Amino acid sequence: MVIMLKQKGILLVAMIAIIMLSASFAAVLLGATSAPEEKSVARTEAAIAFTIIGPTFTSNKYSDILSAGEEISYSVSLGASSIYSLSQLDIVWKLETDWNTSVNVTGATLIWYYNYEATRDITVTVTQKTNSTNTSSEVIALQIIADLDGDGLPDLWERRYFSTTASSDGTTDYDGDGWTDMEEFKNGTDPTVKNPKPGFLETYSWLVALLAIIVVVVVLMVFIIMPRMKMEREADEKKKIAAAVEVEKSLLGLDELEDTPKK
Repeated sequence: MVIMLKQKGILLVAMIAIIMLSASFAAVLLGATSAPEEKSVARTEAAIAFTIIGPTFTSNKYSDILSAGEEISYSVSLGASSIYSLSQLDIVWKLETDWNTSVNVTGATLIWYYNYEATRDITVTVTQKTNSTNTSSEVIALQIIADLDGDGLPDLWERRYFSTTASSDGTTDYDGDGWTDMEEFKNGTDPTVKNPKPGFLETYSWLVALLAIIVVVVVLMVFIIMPRMKMEREADEKKKIAAAVEVEKSLLGLDELEDTPKK
């Protein structure tokens, strides 16, 4: 009974370790399939830790692609563990304007729009009101594109490949390769040349990862854990047989007979 409990304990620990290793493997394989909307900024404890909230921001950088005339809205957020509150901070948004000048906007939320195609930077500076030396800043890189038909595709890009802005609305697939024109634009591929269609791995990467985990667990069970358990069971059976033989010999008095000198 004790040995069986020991075997079950070993199996349980092994299974937990396998699940943890498999989960780590799946995370690496999938690469985090969901992109967070907030960016975590690593800072020293004394600095002002803040996050810029925007609909397209990822954990890698603050950047955005906007259509000319589209309203933008960004805001500063403090973490739950922050030692400051927004009322204790001065927040300044320095914007490059359409006229190659700059303007400062204060407050935790910025609402703005650009009229012309260009690249623009917005610098966000957060300063402690009682200590002006305690300040932190981040830069938002913007790409403003002309999109007069409002389909999400830059007019210049549409005219480059289709000679007109009326051939695509972003949902069409001009070359019939399985990728929409919007996906071609985001991937940086030519929408008039057929590219490989989205394959099984791209569509079902999560399923591939799950199958890989199952294979790893089965291999470990078959070649490592189960043979070890079998050896332990066989050793346990041998011990039981030896103990039974000793008991039988004792009951039959064979020990005394063997110890009696022969005449």
